[in-house]
Amino acid sequence: MSYINDALKKAQEEKDGRYRAYGHIISGPAGEKSGARRKRIVIGFTGILLLSIAVSSFYHLYVLKPAPVLKTAIPPKPAEPAQDIPELYRKALDLQKSGDLAGAEQLYCKILEANPNHANALNNIGVIYIMQNRKDDAARSFQRAIASKPDSADPYYNLACLHAGSKDIARSLDYLWKAVQLNPEIKKWAKEDRDLQILHASPEFKKLTE
Repeated sequence: MSYINDALKKAQEEKDGRYRAYGHIISGPAGEKSGARRKRIVIGFTGILLLSIAVSSFYHLYVLKPAPVLKTAIPPKPAEPAQDIPELYRKALDLQKSGDLAGAEQLYCKILEANPNHANALNNIGVIYIMQNRKDDAARSFQRAIASKPDSADPYYNLACLHAGSKDIARSLDYLWKAVQLNPEIKKWAKEDRDLQILHASPEFKKLTE
């Protein structure tokens, strides 16, 4: 019996020795079960994965983040220098007297862009329109000059010339009368002005220019 027991004991010891030789593969530290080992492995792997995600997020958010674009203020457009209206008017008048009607008209238009109610520019450009046979434009320009400066005789006189050229004697005399009321010297001009020649034989004209 003791022989059999000894033999069984010896066989058990040999079996235990074979498993101990490969114990580092299937078990953890002494006394730890294999399930606990697997749990620790899973927890460790999960921690490494979370750490990797955190590092990757930090890298993309802060390392690879493009540098902010600094907004620079757009410098304001420099203001154009104010037009010298009196100087422009002087130049336009000189051009008109010299016969450069296109150049004078261009300068008068610049003046009227800056000041649409410039009575002298309106009157003078109206004269240019008469010479260009733009009678409707001339009439509107003279009317605007009168609205801007009602006490100026020149646009009334020019309207008298405009309507005399259209052989509208009644309207021509009416505007001439208004011009004479504002400036009596116009009587002399009217007698010598060939643009009003159609009126010279009219009794009303003779009475008006006495």
